[in-house]
Amino acid sequence: AVVSTQSTGTEGAVPIIGVGGISTAADAYEKIRAGASLVQLYTALVYQGPGMVRRMKRELVKLVHADGFTNVQMAVGADVKGVENRTLNRIHDDFVKLIISQQLVEPLELPPQQQEKREEEEEED
Repeated sequence: AVVSTQSTGTEGAVPIIGVGGISTAADAYEKIRAGASLVQLYTALVYQGPGMVRRMKRELVKLVHADGFTNVQMAVGADVKGVENRTLNRIHDDFVKLIISQQLVEPLELPPQQQEKREEEEEED
């Protein structure tokens, strides 16, 4: 709950580290989908040993793929309403730029609000 609250409060713009209660890949994935871009393992690592990291990575890949994502970053904040996944937006924007640069389609005009938002984001980058 804390991770998703922070993710919502920062609109997904600030990296959040999910900590506490992570002993399985499912626990880590829950925090990732809630908005954590990093997770911290400590107690589980002490009790389960270093091999748990390899097991958790394998299980995490399965969870990510089962949800239709190609990488973990795409799942960050997936369960948080009202927060955009900035990674997906950038992938989309890069794809659109590629298509336009190859002159496969003509660029479409955006509504004024979206155009202003896009220009602001480009200035930030």
